[in-house]
Amino acid sequence: MPGFASLSLSEELAALVPGGGVYAEQLYQAVLDGDEERVHALLAAVLGVNGRLLLERQHAQLDIIESLLGSMRRVALFDVLTGAYNRRGFLHVGARMLEGLQRQRRGALVLYVDVDDIKRVNDTDGHGAGDRQLRDAVAVLERAAGPGALLGRLGGDEFAAIVSGRPEDHGALLERIQYEVTACNTCAGGHGLPLSLSVGTAVFDPLQPVPLAALLEQADRLMYGEKTGKSHRSLQVRMHSL
Repeated sequence: MPGFASLSLSEELAALVPGGGVYAEQLYQAVLDGDEERVHALLAAVLGVNGRLLLERQHAQLDIIESLLGSMRRVALFDVLTGAYNRRGFLHVGARMLEGLQRQRRGALVLYVDVDDIKRVNDTDGHGAGDRQLRDAVAVLERAAGPGALLGRLGGDEFAAIVSGRPEDHGALLERIQYEVTACNTCAGGHGLPLSLSVGTAVFDPLQPVPLAALLEQADRLMYGEKTGKSHRSLQVRMHSL
């Protein structure tokens, strides 16, 4: 068996799966799509076990492959630092979530969130403090958005979320986010720079559906406007204090 420590996950899978790269690629795509039925069908096909019991050796091989597929899915779809979906995972799962909400005729709020002053946190308190703020941002958004919400880190200090709900729920959601930010900073006890988030929100209407990418662009523009407003107000405060 190949030395797996020196191989990528995809190479490990190709080495394990009879038939090599072709089947491995199909399995990998089925895992990314979350298509469990296709995953099991492919595993049965490549191991040649349709209609008969697995041999002991095949059982062991199947366990290894399934474990490896789970690892590949985590690496491909999730952010290592925060545990949230990464950009690829969020866009993939988010599109499917909106399709499901459309079928159910349920609306949603799409949030674009930026962690304020993360560069200053890194420069002042170190990158460890910056990483903690990114993890704190995820915890804040998870508590504020509640179960069933989808959360992802799009890159750097930018996050996104999809929360099922109505347009009139927007204000209450922002209040919950602010409450959780305040609670997070209170727990920090004044150590380091406080967590601050800028948030923009777009509305998903199931009767007039818009692609997730367009909703994120709209929410991003609104978030940038809020962030610019904060910077302007902060500048005014500094100037008045001179």
